[in-house]
Amino acid sequence: MINMILKTRVYGCDFVGLFLLSAGDTIYYSKFLHETNFAKELQTTKARKCESHMLGMFFAGNKNGIVGGLPLKNSTLIETNFNALGNLILTNDKGAIVSPLIKDKKSEIEKVLGVKTKVSTIAGMDLIGSLAIANNKGVAVHQETTETEMDLIEKTLKVDVDFGTLYRSGFLGSMATATNDTLIIGPSILAPEIALLMEILEIE
Repeated sequence: MINMILKTRVYGCDFVGLFLLSAGDTIYYSKFLHETNFAKELQTTKARKCESHMLGMFFAGNKNGIVGGLPLKNSTLIETNFNALGNLILTNDKGAIVSPLIKDKKSEIEKVLGVKTKVSTIAGMDLIGSLAIANNKGVAVHQETTETEMDLIEKTLKVDVDFGTLYRSGFLGSMATATNDTLIIGPSILAPEIALLMEILEIE
């Protein structure tokens, strides 16, 4: 598939990572966006409609499966006090990192995602899914991520890790989503930030 950069808003919001879920080579989006220009733009990539609005916040997944803190067709519900699992898991098709907040669910998540899973913070914070963006080629992380955290992410997800920002912020996972060949971001992100993210994720 041809590499694609899509600049768009979802529900008028630039924080597209909250609403869109990347799992394997598929972008999942709300069925309520079906008739919008956004949905028409997505026709050039592999996309699938879902019942939920905020997929990126509440769900995480890879080519093997999807886990979530809310019920959703074709996903596995993880019973936990923290239902925004998209903010608490960082995964690609090679490995996964889970937040210390849900470390007791590590084995359950590992089974669904089908990859080796480790527990870690990013930049000393628990909301790891909102602080990084990953595919099978690279991981961009919050600029205050420690060397120890980066080393664990690199060994677990089996890709190179580097610092990135979007809107001069390290909350990359909230602001973008990516597969191996598609990057979806808000329209106002600075060109140097886009270029760096494309380089890290090898989407060119």
